Amino acid sequence: MVASALRSVRETGNQLNQKEWDNMPLFLDTHKGMDGLTAEAAAGVHMKDVETQAKHGVKYLKYWFSAAEGTVHCLFEAPNKEAGEAVPREAHGMMADEITEVQEGE
Repeated sequence: MVASALRSVRETGNQLNQKEWDNMPLFLDTHKGMDGLTAEAAAGVHMKDVETQAKHGVKYLKYWFSAAEGTVHCLFEAPNKEAGEAVPREAHGMMADEITEVQEGE
C-alpha cells in the first residue's frame, strides 16, 4: 500500500521529464520540536524549500505536519541525502532531525 501511494505521488504534478526522476532516491525528512507550529507556518517553510529545490536537484513531493506534536514530515526525491540537507539549510535554516531513504517496496 505504501509503495502504490508513493508511486501515485510521483506520478501527479511532476512538471519535469519523468525519466529524469524515475531512478532518483526517495527520502522522508522529519522535523521535531516545532512548538507553536501552524498550518500557515508549515506551508510557508515548504514554499521556501520548493523555491530552492531545483538548485540542488531536489523535488519536494508532499509534506505533512502535526501542530499538536510539533512535527513536520517532507517527502522528496533527491540524488542523495546531502542534497536534501542543502535545501532547508539554504532556504530557511531549519534542518531536519532525521532523513530516511524510503524503499518503495517496504
